[in-house]
Order: sequence, then structure tokens, then C-alpha cells
Amino acid sequence: MVKRKYRRRTEGAKLRGKLNTLWSEIIRSKGKCEFCSETKFLNAHHHYGKRALSVRWDIDNGVCLCPRCHVYSSVFSAHQTPATFVRWINKKRGKNWEERLRKKHAKVTKYSLADLEALVIRLEFIKKGEKK
Repeated sequence: MVKRKYRRRTEGAKLRGKLNTLWSEIIRSKGKCEFCSETKFLNAHHHYGKRALSVRWDIDNGVCLCPRCHVYSSVFSAHQTPATFVRWINKKRGKNWEERLRKKHAKVTKYSLADLEALVIRLEFIKKGEKK
């Protein structure tokens, strides 16, 4: 029998995975789609995509959407009709939100392990605060 060698995940990869999970749970804890108020099978959508590390785990960069409003609808969907989505979210959250998030997004960010650990602690704190 041949044993397979599996790569072990680095500490950074583990922390990034934990951050992804925490961020998604916090965004979905809103309990309903922010567009249509559906409550089932909620998704967490990044306004600025996951590649934008400066806002990847920023709660302000998250939108709680049902699968239809996130991906599937040809009338309103964050992925199918992005221009419509952007107009809606900017109107809903306001100009200050857009400007603040755009400034954060413009920053080039590289995280150390200590930075990732601090982000985990911050998101865990936010998650606990929402359960009160």
C-alpha cells in the first residue's frame, strides 16, 4: 500500500481560512437578503472581490444576499447585473460608505501572521457582540 503525502496547510493558510469563515458568518448573521428579504440559504458577497486584501475581511465590504440576488437572477444579481447591483448598494449604504470603502480598497496590503491573528481576534469579538 502506497502512502500519499499531503501538504500540510501553513499557519497563514489556516488563519486565512478561519478569517473567511468568520467574515462569512458575520455577514450572513444579518438573517435576510439585503435586497429581497429572503431568509433561506444566505450568501456573503464581497463588494470588492476577495483579491482586494485591504478589504477582504472588512465587514463594510460584505453584503448578505440570497442565491438569486447573489448569482442567479438576470434582473438583479451581484454577478449577473453588476452595474445595477452597484447602483443599488451605493444608494442603500450612501456616498460616505462608498468613499470610505474605496479609500480602504486603494491601499496595498500585505498581512503578517500577527496581523492575521489580530484580525481573527477582531472578527471573533464582532461575532460575539452580534449574539448579545
